[in-house]
Amino acid sequence: MPKGEGDKPKTTVERTDPLIAPLTTGQQVGTIKINTAGGTPVANVPPVVLGGTEQVCLLQALAGIDLEVPRGCILGVVGPNGADKTTLIRTLVGALRPDAGTVRVFGLDPFVDRRRVRAGVGYMPQAPVLYQDLTVRENVTFFARGHATDVRAQVASVLDFVDLDDAVDRPVQTLSGGQQQRTSLAAALVHEPRVLFL
Repeated sequence: MPKGEGDKPKTTVERTDPLIAPLTTGQQVGTIKINTAGGTPVANVPPVVLGGTEQVCLLQALAGIDLEVPRGCILGVVGPNGADKTTLIRTLVGALRPDAGTVRVFGLDPFVDRRRVRAGVGYMPQAPVLYQDLTVRENVTFFARGHATDVRAQVASVLDFVDLDDAVDRPVQTLSGGQQQRTSLAAALVHEPRVLFL
């Protein structure tokens, strides 16, 4: 876009991946939309306690993002430590509310419509969030019940998908790091989400 047109400059990224076509003007997109151009969001962070006194630290995060991801695309968000990648994901799942701008997942505000958004989202955090004393099957079943899915069939199917059939009855604490990651992935996929955040 020539300088002076529109309300802000755009950056064009060329893709060579034949599976993901670049967006064109007016293309229908609908899975995820973020626009923080209308303001500077500040992450809602808890107070920091230093020497017994509480101080509120305001962190500017996710300023100037304008992102649309169409259905069927794979998007990688890359950046150094502290670049707000986790803040972005937490905002997309409704765990953080931006102070300005809009966020839409499936056309819904993830903070206002948190339950409906989370029903369609699978989220696998960087560090496994599993119950160490439960078995692989018990962990995945626990997460499946949170989404009211056909628990037995879905758990069996997803454990087969992540190739953990031989470890289903082992406590998570006895698994290798890779097996724990696959258990976390199974927990994120068990309800057949429309979008997966890794």
